[in-house]
Amino acid sequence: MKVPHIHPCRDGCYADLMIKRIAVILVALCAISNAPAAELPQSACSTESSLFANGFDAIPQVGSFDLLVDVPGQGLRSFPLRVPASLLPPRRVALLISLHGAAGAGSAPAGANLMRDSWSAASDSGGFIVLAPIASGAQGGWVPSVDYPALAAAIAELQHRYPIDSRRVYLHGFSAGGHVVHDLGLYNADFFAAYVVNAGVLDAFAGASAPQAATRAIPLQVRVGSSDSLLAFAEADRARFLTAGWSEPDDYSLVEFAGGHVFDSSHSDPAWDFLCRRALPQ
Repeated sequence: MKVPHIHPCRDGCYADLMIKRIAVILVALCAISNAPAAELPQSACSTESSLFANGFDAIPQVGSFDLLVDVPGQGLRSFPLRVPASLLPPRRVALLISLHGAAGAGSAPAGANLMRDSWSAASDSGGFIVLAPIASGAQGGWVPSVDYPALAAAIAELQHRYPIDSRRVYLHGFSAGGHVVHDLGLYNADFFAAYVVNAGVLDAFAGASAPQAATRAIPLQVRVGSSDSLLAFAEADRARFLTAGWSEPDDYSLVEFAGGHVFDSSHSDPAWDFLCRRALPQ
């Protein structure tokens, strides 16, 4: 995976985000490709798919629970996790990583649980695992120098425990988590297959030039409320992506919904519909 470039947080609402550049390798290196994302058959979007068979013999635990991960240099960290009951060997499974917003002191665990729970029904019907990291910042914000290595350790742990399909690892982020997901997705387009942002914008964290740095036009859907103050910023981002080589609707879409700065379970099904048929190029 490429080394992410961390940019200044320009939005005062998310001041906990780191403003210095760091170099963190999240996972083992993957082959870089400029090819478009592969399109999978519709069966990949439900529990009926058995396209990704492998040699796993048993699934250790399903349902909603906290995954404990021993992160080097940090000790044990807890990650809310959802594993669908439909996950039975030898089926390979997609992984969705969903990052919460920054809502204030002590908010991070509740935010992570909300992300996991909001995706639970879609996880069960779509047959994919949901990992909801907990931000380490004092005000519920993301600290990449701490949280990126923890995310890497959690992904590695899940790859050890479950038959994760390495071509179908997706990202989702809401608000401050959406800002960070732009950074993770664009600077690691050789690892993540596609991503969805709810109320997240480039200028707040990744930077306006981030799309130009991506190794490919990683498929992206941006969802933002019609009364959200970030709508104008999301519209400006659309032009940046199209200028950098994304095309509508194949690998970019901006979805405006009735409402404000919000993410809940009503957003998960349409987001999964966008993600589920995308895979890394072979």
